[in-house]
Amino acid sequence: MDKINDTFGLSRVIEPKAAVPVTAWRIDNHREISPLECRISLKLIHLERDCFQQLCSECGFDESKIIAKILDVINRRGKLHNPFTNTAGQFYGTIEEMGNEFQKSSQYQIGDSIFCLTTMTAHPIYIDKIHKIDYNYGELTVTGYGIVFMGSPLTTIPPGLQLNYTMATFDEAASLYSIHNVADEGKRYLIIGKDLVSSITYVSSIKKAVGDNCYITVILDEDGIGTLTPKQVEHELKNWVNSFYVLNVAQPISSSEAIIKEEKEFYDMTINCEDLLGSEVLSVILTQHKGKLYFTSLKNGYTQSILIAESMSKELETYVLGQFIIGYEEFTFDLLLWIAKDLDRINKLYESQAITFRQGTKKAIAASTEKNRKVDDFIFSSSATKILVDEALNIAQYDCNIILQGETG
Repeated sequence: MDKINDTFGLSRVIEPKAAVPVTAWRIDNHREISPLECRISLKLIHLERDCFQQLCSECGFDESKIIAKILDVINRRGKLHNPFTNTAGQFYGTIEEMGNEFQKSSQYQIGDSIFCLTTMTAHPIYIDKIHKIDYNYGELTVTGYGIVFMGSPLTTIPPGLQLNYTMATFDEAASLYSIHNVADEGKRYLIIGKDLVSSITYVSSIKKAVGDNCYITVILDEDGIGTLTPKQVEHELKNWVNSFYVLNVAQPISSSEAIIKEEKEFYDMTINCEDLLGSEVLSVILTQHKGKLYFTSLKNGYTQSILIAESMSKELETYVLGQFIIGYEEFTFDLLLWIAKDLDRINKLYESQAITFRQGTKKAIAASTEKNRKVDDFIFSSSATKILVDEALNIAQYDCNIILQGETG
């Protein structure tokens, strides 16, 4: 074979030319399609959690700035690909036009509503307007288009499932499928969740495998519940788990001590879905010697956890989940249909209370009530300086060029 078959968008790469769409800095997002392509009229975009939170934090949770930033990224890159987190999300919309070759090999028709399962870092995107931001799910209601290729995995969403939690769950789908496949009866499971909905989906993936013959604990960070109260979280989790805790994951030693005091035993298997610093320490401490520790992405401390376990002379089987797995699509829809009533009820809770997931705002309010704050070696008292320090430390994690502007530089 002399040439790679262009079924995943190679011809759309602008720079660098040696890259594939996922790794390219810029791709061509013009609306005209080739015979191998399909154009989707966009309705909803789901952003991965770290991508969404970084954008919100960078823009100070100012909605107009968030929208402007997203549009600027797309304008510069031809795709919605956050350069700081190197992540994006997925999109949903209606098939608008299909190339001849694409149509021959596709099971879909023009006018079908489809969900593209591939990351948006691989797809040309153009957005005319962002109409609404859902902070609970990190989702954007939009007008625009996206381009998919013959190799792009597409699916339709079954009746009875709402778009918001379905798209959010598919962000975790491969990991959910993996956890379901390794779950054993009679074990103790710990889930360090990132929010209420994802926690329930992970719990249900275990329950679907072993029924009630297990013991499950869920830990949520104080910010992970947004503006929900612990009592509201308890009401939603009580029929699913044996115990749950809302605590400060960034204080893993005191949090571990509080849990050990209540639980008395360690866990056979821990699933860490949280990307906050401290969650990897909490995971290692609470997993028993020779237990299993699963991370849903590399960002939530996999490498660091190995060093922590070594320092404690604790032997753990440690894994990173999340890669593409054939078969997870059918499993995920089946799982969602099983728990749809619970997720529908949580949606109503969000809607009735107009809850918005604005961690930055919550933290800024907390900071304003304290006289002095310290982050790393920086001591300050104002919330404005807190935002500045957070942004500087965030940028410092990445290997990139920086322009400093202003009178003092």
